[in-house]
Amino acid sequence: MPTNLSIKKVPDELVAHLRSRAKDHHRSLQGELLSIIEASVREDTILTPKAI
Repeated sequence: MPTNLSIKKVPDELVAHLRSRAKDHHRSLQGELLSIIEASVREDTILTPKAI
């Protein structure tokens, strides 16, 4: 069963960057975040806010 996750106190600058990235990929913010999480567990690359 799917689980809901919550991230609190995300800096405004990071949210703006994520929204821009989501728009570039024609996704919602939630869709973009899920894509980033999926990619991070499938690849050896560790994603950090600076890598996004």
